Amino acid sequence: SRKHKTARCAPYIKNNLKRRVHYAFKALQKNHQFFAPLESYWCCMGCADTDLECLMKGEPRKVYEDQYAAAYYTKFLASLKRAPRTWSYVYYTSQDFEEDDSKEVYLRWGYSDESNESNVQSTGNLICEALKKEGLAVIWNGAATTSILAKFNNTLNW
Repeated sequence: SRKHKTARCAPYIKNNLKRRVHYAFKALQKNHQFFAPLESYWCCMGCADTDLECLMKGEPRKVYEDQYAAAYYTKFLASLKRAPRTWSYVYYTSQDFEEDDSKEVYLRWGYSDESNESNVQSTGNLICEALKKEGLAVIWNGAATTSILAKFNNTLNW
């Protein structure tokens, strides 16, 4: 059952919202080659912006907070060097989940080639679909410049 799988695979994630976002990110990584860190990879948007700019330029990262972050970034950068491509990203920061019982989180997202409007739009749609598959309510106005709000929906049994 899903509950057993969740308990077995991610027992360190006590927050149900965070767990669901985690599984949505895993699906985006696996199925769509997203840059989607599974934990709060950055402390704030300033660090996130710095790292994403480096990644877009194909440079080593400048912000080192933990081993997982460094390994994930390095592996993703190596994959881009082996097979250059455009790519999508989605993330949240540790400031977004300061409370253990958070019921909602804003996700920042984008596409490495923002001049291609249809790919930017499909990136947002893919993120929303992945979150909904995990039983989360999603609020997004469809604009490339706005965050996506994922909300815990207690009416769903998961």
